[in-house]
Order: sequence, then C-alpha cells, then structure tokens
Amino acid sequence: MMFTLNSIENGTKINKQNIRFWKLYFILVKMENSEQIFSQILLLFDKHKYNFDKYALEILCGLTKASKHFDYNCYQKFQKFFLIIIEKYFLNLDSESSTFWNELFYSLFNGGDLKRSLWCVEFLVDKTLKSIELSPFCQCEILWKLRHAIRSNWKYPMVSKNIREYILENICHSYQKVREIHGILLNYTFISPYGLKSEQVNFDNNYSDLFSFEPIIKQLDEKLSILFDDKKSEMDVVSFKSDLLDPNSDDGKKLLHFIETICLFCKKHDSHSLFEHPGFILILPYLCVIQTNNPIMSQINNAISFIASITYRDEEKIQQVLTTINKLSLNWNWRTRKTILSFLSIFAKSNHFLLIKSKYIDQIEMIIVRLLTDETVEVRTATSTTLSRILENELISGKRLDRLIHLFRSKSSELSSDIANRHGGILGLCSIVYAFPKEIPDFLPEILLFLIDYTRGISVISNSVNEALRFFKKYHIEDWIIHKHKFSAEQLYQLNDVLISPSYYC
Repeated sequence: MMFTLNSIENGTKINKQNIRFWKLYFILVKMENSEQIFSQILLLFDKHKYNFDKYALEILCGLTKASKHFDYNCYQKFQKFFLIIIEKYFLNLDSESSTFWNELFYSLFNGGDLKRSLWCVEFLVDKTLKSIELSPFCQCEILWKLRHAIRSNWKYPMVSKNIREYILENICHSYQKVREIHGILLNYTFISPYGLKSEQVNFDNNYSDLFSFEPIIKQLDEKLSILFDDKKSEMDVVSFKSDLLDPNSDDGKKLLHFIETICLFCKKHDSHSLFEHPGFILILPYLCVIQTNNPIMSQINNAISFIASITYRDEEKIQQVLTTINKLSLNWNWRTRKTILSFLSIFAKSNHFLLIKSKYIDQIEMIIVRLLTDETVEVRTATSTTLSRILENELISGKRLDRLIHLFRSKSSELSSDIANRHGGILGLCSIVYAFPKEIPDFLPEILLFLIDYTRGISVISNSVNEALRFFKKYHIEDWIIHKHKFSAEQLYQLNDVLISPSYYC
C-alpha cells in the first residue's frame, strides 16, 4: 500500500512528511524486506515520470537519513543500492528532477561524518567527472552535489584536493555554467590550517600543498607574465593584446575562460569559506595588468574590488598589499596604474584600522604624490579621486595634510615645471575640495581662493579647477547660510566673482 499511486502527490516540492515516515520505517525495520522495497523504487524510476521520481527520491532520502543507525552489513546493502541508483538514473537526470536529487545528496553529506559517505564522493569523482560522455548539464549537477560534501570538510582534505586537481585540469572549460561552479568549488577546496582547531589538525599534518595557490599562480604566470614587461609604444601594446586575448583564437579563448573562472572564484568567496586566503593578494597583479575590450573586464573589475574589500588580519598582509600596489603603480601600462588606484581607494577604506600607522600612510602618500604627476591625464585624475576618498576616511589629516597642501600649492605655482607637475598640484588641491562635501574646514577657503586663479589658462588645469568649484557650489547650497561665515568678506567677493551664478552667494 505504501507504493500505491495514492501515495504519490502532485506537489512540486519534496514532501518532508514522506521523508520522515520512511526514515522512521528504516530505523525500525532496518533492511528487512529490502529487496522488495528496492525493486519498487526501481519501478518508480523506470516510469520516467516527474512525480514518480519525486516519490522514489523521498523514500531514498528517508533511507539515507536512517542509514546512520545501520550496522555494517545493513549499511553495505544501502551503499550498494545507492550506487546502482546513481549510476543508472542520476547520470540521466533532467532539469525538472534536479531539485529532488539535491535533497538526496544533501541528506547523504550534510551533518554527518564524511567517512560514512566517502564512497559516494569517490564514485562521483572517479566514475563521472572523468567521463567525456557527460553533458555539461550533468557535469554541473555532479559538481553541485559535491559542494555539499566538501564545504565543511576538514577531516579528509585529500577529498578536496582531488576535486581541486580535477577543476584545475579543466579550468578552461568551454561552458560558462560549468566555469561558474568551478569558481564556487575552488573556495571549498583550498584548506588552511589557520581555520582549524588544534585537535582537528591532528588528522593530517601535511597541509602545505592543500592551501597553496601555487597551481593557479603558476598558470597565471605562464600566460600573463609578459604583460609585466615594458613595451616601447602604445602600438606595441595594441598588437600584443590582439594576439594574447583574441577570443577568435583557441589560445585566446582558453585564456579568457581561465581568467573568468578565477574571477568567479574571487566573486563567490564568501562567509562560508574557511578564511580570507592570502593567495588573493598574489592573484591581484595578474588581474590588474589585463586590459581588454572583452566583456570579461566587468568580472575582472569585480574580482579586483572584492580583493580590495577584504579586511586583512595582520600587518604582514597589509605590507604585502602595499608592496603590490606600489609595484603596479610603476607598471608601463597607464590603464594598470589607473586600475590599482581604484583598488587603493577601496583597500584604504576596508583596512583603515590597520593603515593608520605612519609607516603605511607614508607609503600611500608616496604613491599618491607620484601618480598625481603621472604623464597620463587619466591616471592623474584617478589619483585625485583616490586621494579625496582617503581624505574622507581621515587616513591623512592634521600636520600631514598641511604638509601636502603646501606641496600641492608649490607644485601648482612652478611655472617653469611641466604641465603634468602643475596639473598634479592643482588636482591635489581639488581632491581636498571633493573630500569635504558637507563641511568647510578652516584651510578650505584659502584653497578655494588659490584655485580661482587657475579658472582660465591651460585647458586641462582650468577644467579640473572649474569642475571642483562646481562641486563645491552644488554640495554646499543647502547650508550656505552657515558655511559662508567661514569666509571673510573679501574671500566671498572673490568667490562670487568667479562662480557661474554669483548672485546665489549674495
């Protein structure tokens, strides 16, 4: 009676009551009459109908949940039947029944000792992932099921290592959905002893090769190391990029797929992972030097932003990041220099509590001052934006800021210096204007009056000044009745004379 059609509901979700019933049944009777029950389950699957599959999997979920109470002989029977089901039906599943199969594998892997289900992991890895006959959909489903097994796996790190080795071998997979799941799984296959308790480490003392990013870094270096070499001209760059990242060539397509998987790896790194892996810092330079018109750039930028937003936990990593930033700020490609500036602005905000030390601020200040006078306008402008955000976070303030103001004014006034140097000084002062949209510090009126003298003249300088003045007017409009008291009558007169609508300040 338990296998009649009346027991098979038409719902679209797994029936938890059915699972609890079958769990209790198998706990009580163990594997008595198992041959009859197993034959009925096979009959349900052989009908190849949606609700019959669902009910068969509900029974198997109950059996799986009850299996932890079996003795050795009963468990061996369960294991043998489970493998038959996987090999015969799971490898031919369709999208409609995918959710039901998720429940079955979740029942097997979740909340128990992986040792009891290690046989299933090995079967999925050895018998299915290595099969070239599997469809991309089936590969996705298998990889997704394995995620349940390894996301909390610390007793058997070799399982994670085997899965990781498979992913690294197929990291340039041609199907985007498979690459996405590869990126997710990589987060659970890199294991660090830092996240383990002392009693857990005793299970396996050889962790050195299980949390190293070396396999990924090695592949990145083989493909992209040439991007760190100086190029003689922009034409040299264009010619080189067209060969390296050409989506129409096999090598270019594989490289783009590889980069995409790495970006997904970064993007999918979340609180479920054991820790913020220091290897992300090693990936950063390779992501920053990639410059292409391919849509993959959006994913690269997201990955860079993620690495920047990580809160690093000790001073050694902070110094490693700053060293990397400094090195990339000297890269031959101006786009790379611009990219690392965006990284710096996010990194400075997310790690403010560690960066407040003078030794770190000195390094940041050195990078900012140098790039403000970069030969490329786009880099100078990006540096100004980064500086304003750093000032907003009060990472640079007090006497250090006073010293920078003096430096920027002196650079701006050096008529004999080149335009880049003078423009850098002006942009430094404009950054200070941008950093205070809701208040007027005591030093700001003098800066505004200084900038007014540069509203006409060399276009690249005057444009920057006029934009900063427009910003100032826009963001101080509501509280101008209060803010104008920060200015003397003479200062207000000069300010009114320059801005587009001087009557506004009257």
